[in-house]
Amino acid sequence: MRISTTELALARERLDALLDGMGLPAYRFEVEPAGDACWRLRVECRAVGGWQRVELEVEKAALTGTDADPEGSSPARERFLVRLHGVLSDCLRVV
Repeated sequence: MRISTTELALARERLDALLDGMGLPAYRFEVEPAGDACWRLRVECRAVGGWQRVELEVEKAALTGTDADPEGSSPARERFLVRLHGVLSDCLRVV
């Protein structure tokens, strides 16, 4: 399956909104296709004692949604948010 530039831009926009909504004090990220059903994410954020880098794969549905509910909650998005909060917990503690 090919990824369009529109789909990639949408995934970047939604990931940026999710990270910003988490209240991270400083971060940067990359997102790229990782097969037919996943995105590969690299997130770097300011953490206690320096910067932390996390790489993970996430279901495409967690970032791109569906035409019927592009912004709404989905099981894939909820699983991703729980996982993201867990792996970025050191960054969330930085004041």
